[in-house]
Amino acid sequence: MQERVTFEQTLKKYNRDIDRWRRSIQEQTDITTQKIYDVLLFVNGGWMTDDVQDEGDDNRRQQMFLLRQLCLPGMMFLLHEVLHSCRRYQECVQLADLVASEKYQLYKVFRQDELQKFLQLVRDSSVKMLDGSVDSFGYDLV
Repeated sequence: MQERVTFEQTLKKYNRDIDRWRRSIQEQTDITTQKIYDVLLFVNGGWMTDDVQDEGDDNRRQQMFLLRQLCLPGMMFLLHEVLHSCRRYQECVQLADLVASEKYQLYKVFRQDELQKFLQLVRDSSVKMLDGSVDSFGYDLV
């Protein structure tokens, strides 16, 4: 009897610790996701874009584009990894809309191989959603 009571108390403590850990992971995921979105969706055209289009400074514009091309796909992969590891598959799939958006034009900073890899990751998230009895857009399957 004593062993059973001890086991139940240990199990309750374990479940409380797991719940606390899950809340902490969720909170950290929300913070990380918001910070990455802040970089990806930076105001006035995006991160590392000029507000003023000066015709004489093509070198600066090219360097800024190359920096965007170097950093932003990696940020998108990181965001997908964070969301996917927390099983937020619907948000992973919505990243494809963000990349394809004409407003942000993030597709322009992806190389062909990066875009293929990103779309493969989105496909994997869609498959996970289908495995969870929701369609690839997040609606319950009938």
